[in-house]
Amino acid sequence: MVTYTDVVPGNDRGLSNNTILSLYQQSDDKIWIGTDGGGVNLFNPLTEKFTHYLSTWEDKVASICQFTPDKLLISLFSQGVFVFNPSTGEKQPFTIIDDETTTRLCNRGKAVNLYQNSPDNVLLLGDHVYQYDLNKRTFRIATEQEGQDIIGALLPITNHEDYTYLNDTKRIYQLDKRNNRLTSLFRCFNDTVINSVARDEYGDFWIGSNYGLIHYNPATKVRTPFTTTLFTEVTLIVCDQQGKVWFGTNDMLFAWLIKEKKFVLFGESDGAIQNEYLSKPRLLSSHGDVYMGGVKGLLHINSNLPPATSELPKLQLSDVIVNGESVNNELCGDPTGISVPWNSNISIRIMSKEEDIFRQKVYRYQIEGLNDQQIESYNPELVIRSLPPGDYQIMASCTAKDGSWIPSQQILELTVLPPWYRTWWFTLGCALLVTGMIVETFRRTLKRKEDKLKWAMKEHEQQVYEEKVRFLINISHELRTPLTLIHAPLSRILKSLSPADIQYLPLKAIYRQSQRMKNLINMVLDVRKMEVGESKLLIQPHPLNEWIEHVSQDFVSEGEAKNIQIHYRLDPRIKIVSFDKDKCEIILSNLLINALKHSPQDTEITITSELLPEEKRVRISITDQGCGLQQVDTQKLFTRFYQGMGEQSGTGIGLSYSKILVELHGGSIGARDNSESGATFFFELPLKLESEEIICQPKAYLNELMSDDSGKQSQEEDNFATAPYSILVVDDNPDLTDFLKKALGEYFKRILTASDGVEALQLIKSHTPDIIVSDVMMPRMNGYELCKNIKEDIAISHIPVILLTARDDKQSQMSGYKNGADAYLTKPFEVEMLMELIRNRLKNREHTKKRYLNAGLIPAPEESTFSQADETFLLKLNKIIQENLDSSRLDIPFICKEIGMSRASLYNKLKALTDMGANDYINKFRMEQAILLITGTEMSFTEIAEKVGFTTSRYFSTTFKQYTGETPTQYKEKHKRETSKTINQ
Repeated sequence: MVTYTDVVPGNDRGLSNNTILSLYQQSDDKIWIGTDGGGVNLFNPLTEKFTHYLSTWEDKVASICQFTPDKLLISLFSQGVFVFNPSTGEKQPFTIIDDETTTRLCNRGKAVNLYQNSPDNVLLLGDHVYQYDLNKRTFRIATEQEGQDIIGALLPITNHEDYTYLNDTKRIYQLDKRNNRLTSLFRCFNDTVINSVARDEYGDFWIGSNYGLIHYNPATKVRTPFTTTLFTEVTLIVCDQQGKVWFGTNDMLFAWLIKEKKFVLFGESDGAIQNEYLSKPRLLSSHGDVYMGGVKGLLHINSNLPPATSELPKLQLSDVIVNGESVNNELCGDPTGISVPWNSNISIRIMSKEEDIFRQKVYRYQIEGLNDQQIESYNPELVIRSLPPGDYQIMASCTAKDGSWIPSQQILELTVLPPWYRTWWFTLGCALLVTGMIVETFRRTLKRKEDKLKWAMKEHEQQVYEEKVRFLINISHELRTPLTLIHAPLSRILKSLSPADIQYLPLKAIYRQSQRMKNLINMVLDVRKMEVGESKLLIQPHPLNEWIEHVSQDFVSEGEAKNIQIHYRLDPRIKIVSFDKDKCEIILSNLLINALKHSPQDTEITITSELLPEEKRVRISITDQGCGLQQVDTQKLFTRFYQGMGEQSGTGIGLSYSKILVELHGGSIGARDNSESGATFFFELPLKLESEEIICQPKAYLNELMSDDSGKQSQEEDNFATAPYSILVVDDNPDLTDFLKKALGEYFKRILTASDGVEALQLIKSHTPDIIVSDVMMPRMNGYELCKNIKEDIAISHIPVILLTARDDKQSQMSGYKNGADAYLTKPFEVEMLMELIRNRLKNREHTKKRYLNAGLIPAPEESTFSQADETFLLKLNKIIQENLDSSRLDIPFICKEIGMSRASLYNKLKALTDMGANDYINKFRMEQAILLITGTEMSFTEIAEKVGFTTSRYFSTTFKQYTGETPTQYKEKHKRETSKTINQ
């Protein structure tokens, strides 16, 4: 491949003018060249020498063809057609038909193109196709289709058999030599302009246009445009009949390999300088060489062009420029990577390594992570502007010598950092801020509502408390009169009787009880005086031990009646102590009454006084030998109206009143369990000798003590959340179901409704709610039948059922409970009351599940179930496990077969009753049985492991430690120590 350019006159190694307008091959050693202003040149391809014809100097030779064996026909731009004699250099004008036609064609600013399509005919291509017969020297004009106007200049394409192919700027034509008829084969549309056309060995046309390359198959009439970014306009095109289409565009030379379907770019290193190729000067020589002319010379492409080498170029990163500054020193990692700020302008330069460093290549870039678009460019530099934040891989490839693409390779890993307002920490901060604002707004709103509700409740409680106190005071005043009529006559009768009289002791007992009633009424009235600030403490010095003996003497006879002895352990160091004698008598009396009430027969009560010098206090203690404080909540012991479990009598106000009186003295009161039996109640008084008068500050003493406890209790009750549960409401009244659905909506995860028992039963089996609230009187299936069906179905018998009804008679309630109802609520009812019932039932069920989950004996089915079906199920399950505990076949399939349930049904049932799976339940059963054998027998651990169904003692030890937190050996030793300690005590 070589490019011939102009040389100085007299030099035969180049052209007389660089710009080539036409080419014509006369023979193997003669190629005629028409130049733009340099006249006619003759090129000998064998010697590669040029001959310049000075007689044609400054002529613009637009076209050349054979005229006679020794003469040529040449077309000069804007001058006309001439017969040129190369031997003499003379040129003579040639007339086309007549002078008028010649003038019209030659002086119109366009050249007449010449083409010899047969040995006897020359085509003169102008506004029409003029055919000149060389032998007859006559002209014929080709017949054209009606309405088919030739646009621009007609150019010859090629000659094939009986047809000559031509083109103008819009169409490709076929000239039939037999009938001299010109027909259109192809037409382009819109603003597409044809620059050059070539026909390949397959008969297909390759069209170079202002929009690139187009392939046209005349047989199928299918046109295929080539979409590429390598070039935009094709100006000259030649087919070498060897599978290559050569074309010039944008100062570049390409070859399209038809079979391989790829472009090959040629550059200066190949011999093709940058040239602006023109549309006419092209030639396929008799030897298959290709000649292409342009503004900067003549390109000769040898048909024996050596094949491309197999060497593939290697790409590497040469430079990275960010915002105009090189950042090569910041590149790091493998693969090479860099982080750049958002909105940066990035230039990535690459270089290729190969032998031919000057070879022009096409580069292909792809930004993985952005899109699948490929960018093709001649520039070894990729410019990127304003990539979105993210991670990208910059991939690059280029063309090899043979036109193929080398494998794409990653040259850079690019991280575009987000702007500060799109960083994760800013987004998280905003989310947290917005969430915090919403939560704070919600919290403040709730707080305001809560405070408002608290004030309303406080006012309401105060009103209720005042009403209660007023009622209590009124009752107390009303009771004083009849009590006086009992107490006073009894006192006179006792004075008149001898202690030896048989009626004396019974009457004295009656007298003491009336005295207590009197003291109780006085206590209530005294508390009221304290609350309104009308009560005083008269603190005066008294001999404490003597006072204790005096007060307790009134209880000696009562103790003797039960054979209870009262003993004293009075500290002799205690002499005089200041206190309110009447108030402290109430305290000591209440404690003695409490001790006598809880002391069994043939026991002792010990009254102790003790000096506490370090604390400057004295302590008075009453110790009994009764049941102790095991059934008592010590935190509520001194709270108004509190009574311990098993308490049958008393008002529960005495200890509360005692606590108030002790605290008014500046002392304290308390109780503790004795080490052996019984309990000790005590109160402490400050050790002081001076007298003083203390006015009780107005205060709701009893209400304050009560409210603290009730607050804690209600808080504990309200802590049980029903949000994770679902509920089914069954009633034939749609208004009631709608009301309950809205009222209970805030408490439950899901609320189902049904209009009768049949629909409810279907919903229960498909959705399995956690609790059911049902009316009794309903069509199709009433509440009793629904309840019975639920409790008899083993799959759903564990679901609690609350019945609602307008009937309040005992018979209705008995019917409900008989059919398995868990609770019974009469209409009308408050939603709060219904919610308390629901919470209670759900809480009981969760409490039962916890008993199974915690370490300890498995609860008896009678205690842990709420229906006969559940009890029967657990009894049967426990029996199966117990009977097969040492068997290796004890597993879930075996249990399912024995109990007659599917695996899923067994799991769901056990999960609902115990919150455990079948395997966990069997394992707990085994562990509890193992504990019984370890603590109650002398069997070895290996024997115990086999007894409870473990194949190896090691696996048994591991499972036992997971269950109890101790190995079997540690557990057994700990049990022995505790047993020995109990025996020694």
